[in-house]
Amino acid sequence: LDSFELPAYRGIQGLKEEPMFRFLDKFSVMTLTGYYNMNRIDIGPYFGLYRKNAIEGDRISIPLRTSRKLSENFMLGGLIGYGFKNQKFAWNTYGAYKINSNNPSHVKFYHHKDYFDLTRNTFIEFIRENPYQQGNGNIFSTLMMKKANPFMLQNNKISLEYSQILNDSFGLLVRLSKQRYYSNDNIPFISNTSSFDTFNTHTMMVDLRYSQSQEYDEGFFSRTYYGNQKPVFHLTGLIGRYGLDGINQSDDYFHLNFSMKNRYNIGPSLIRLLVETGAIFGDVPFPLLNLTRGSRDFGSARYYFNLLHHASFLSDTYINSHLTINGGGVILDKFPGIKTLNLREVLVFKAFYGKLDENSSITQIPSYLQKPINEPYMELGFGITNIFKCLRIEYITRLNKKKLYDNFSSSGSLKFRLEVSF
Repeated sequence: LDSFELPAYRGIQGLKEEPMFRFLDKFSVMTLTGYYNMNRIDIGPYFGLYRKNAIEGDRISIPLRTSRKLSENFMLGGLIGYGFKNQKFAWNTYGAYKINSNNPSHVKFYHHKDYFDLTRNTFIEFIRENPYQQGNGNIFSTLMMKKANPFMLQNNKISLEYSQILNDSFGLLVRLSKQRYYSNDNIPFISNTSSFDTFNTHTMMVDLRYSQSQEYDEGFFSRTYYGNQKPVFHLTGLIGRYGLDGINQSDDYFHLNFSMKNRYNIGPSLIRLLVETGAIFGDVPFPLLNLTRGSRDFGSARYYFNLLHHASFLSDTYINSHLTINGGGVILDKFPGIKTLNLREVLVFKAFYGKLDENSSITQIPSYLQKPINEPYMELGFGITNIFKCLRIEYITRLNKKKLYDNFSSSGSLKFRLEVSF
């Protein structure tokens, strides 16, 4: 180093030892990874610290895991949470081991007994991909919810997973799972007038991912993919067997899901497209059908429908399509007073279409769930993003104007999202 570079280097090294800068460095890493490092222990993910729903009420959790400072090749973690309304504990434990660093492959196990949304998407992890992108499951949305979700389903799950990057384009995941689902007052299990408290499933899921040489960051037992202008495909098959406790009824089923998402840059504008479709073969208890996810808070969710209630459609054949256009300022930059703020216009269109066979559910379907109507359900949103570099505001309206849609969705709403865009 020359006489100019050496003092600068020493100055940077000195700043890195300052307590405030050390805290800011860890905090910035937390916003990207979800975890705050405490030497050999990570606290997080931070979005698991607090949540609220109609079953648990306010819930506080303590999520921890070992950090890469303890080992780069294995990780152990877990969470314990307490719901102040139902006065019960929930928990999970997990672990992971890195088999090969040159051609990344992992083995993971997971065991939990916890509550989850009845309408959660079984394949959302493959659509979202970024493990730290939580949609309307984050703290911001929890604090801004208009109505707590009453349709929470408790299950006890143990799973073993193997994942590997096969080459520059292909990735493979295989997961074996055993689950037990528990009924409650809002989600009863009834078959042929006989009620039962639980049912079990044994499943094997195989996911094949294809993206043409997409770059990614290999984090600590997680991968964050960088966006490019080439499509990402996931083909996922889930074969399973269910058993109804106390009724001596069981059968096999198969769920096939396909998704494609892509982003296109056209000058300053950015276009995002998602298409997801799937089908379920075999009759199953209704929680195993495809249940379209809605949101009843002020925060907007990227991959869910923002005007649907917590529970609405269920189907055994379905297709979703989501289109987002970020104009890059092509309109707002025309106004001199607004141009300096670097605001960006956004337009969002979402549509769902599905079908349900009369005999698809071997359990009684609750009255708050209905077969899809014989037309697509559609939402249109328009708004502004890049407000203070981190905020997005949009108004979303339902394009279906028939009165019957008022039973399970809102006609329009103003939504907010924390979103970093440029």
